[in-house]
Amino acid sequence: MSHGSKHKRIRRTMRRPTTCANCGIGLTTHDKNLPTHAELDHIVPVALGGRDERSNYQWLCRTCNRRKGAKMPMREPVTSQEW
Repeated sequence: MSHGSKHKRIRRTMRRPTTCANCGIGLTTHDKNLPTHAELDHIVPVALGGRDERSNYQWLCRTCNRRKGAKMPMREPVTSQEW
């Protein structure tokens, strides 16, 4: 299965996002150009050894996702504790 099709399948099974996992802003899904548009992000980037599985995904706003890029997160996503 290609990365793209697996990504789409995982995206469909994840709960619809309401807030950004990083900044907490309310997310939108209707306009991809808004900075609050919901984007599915790899918590640990694939480029840095992260797995392409549901437990390694989070919803971020477009702004936070662009800022994060292929870097490791600054905070642990579940507990929000500094790493």
